[in-house]
Amino acid sequence: MTMLPPVSTRLDPILYLSDPQLELVPSLKRKGGGISFQRVDRMATQTEFVLPERYTFSKYGQPMSKAALDMIEGLMKEANNYDPDAHDMYICNDYLGYAVFNIVNRVIDSVYGKAAKKQWIESWDALNALAIFIDTFPDFMNIDDGELVIAADKVFGALVVKVLKALDPEFAEKGESGFPDLESCLRRTANVGENASGFDGGQYTQIIKNYARHLFGRRTEEEQEARAERIKRAYQKFYKALPKDERKEFADPSASKGKENEDKGDED
Repeated sequence: MTMLPPVSTRLDPILYLSDPQLELVPSLKRKGGGISFQRVDRMATQTEFVLPERYTFSKYGQPMSKAALDMIEGLMKEANNYDPDAHDMYICNDYLGYAVFNIVNRVIDSVYGKAAKKQWIESWDALNALAIFIDTFPDFMNIDDGELVIAADKVFGALVVKVLKALDPEFAEKGESGFPDLESCLRRTANVGENASGFDGGQYTQIIKNYARHLFGRRTEEEQEARAERIKRAYQKFYKALPKDERKEFADPSASKGKENEDKGDED
């Protein structure tokens, strides 16, 4: 298997992260913040959840951009082709980490190209898909070439902060009505940094957490539960509208409801 060039050959991650313009996204630097907390609070009072045009539901019933969903499915399939365990080949799979790193490296390189062209939405979708992929296949973090892993993590973090900075005005304008998975995306990208902190990575994690807190920190537990219920109702409608032969690919919302009723019966 031919290894791709190290990510550090395209971008010096240390210099990129040390750029003072990347320390904070604009809304965290402006007085009063760039996102209106009133906008977020109003969204919590909406009676129905509506998927934006470029979004769909994942098979687990969560809103996700179609581009990110398509990308993560492709990445998972590619990684499984390299995984001996997925093919019942229970042999030494030390090289799986390098195969996964190759994929991570390629996606980071692609996102860097998109960001250079100011394709911010496409970059954000790709970073979200990559965060899910890394969480599913963390094998690359254990390869012998630790410096490559650190470089990849630094570039990933720099790109996340760069794209957040660019999309901040759009997040302010549309909020979760335009980006319904925004909170989940921020959690996923921060989680990548959390997992990388063990080898001197994840320096960007606190920036993402501060930004998420800035957006959603004042949301109450009741508002969070109400929003989750609206999404659940929308997913039920989505599921019922699917052709019967496609439903088997998605979680059955009525099954979880039945489980809840069963649990209540046990309590009684």
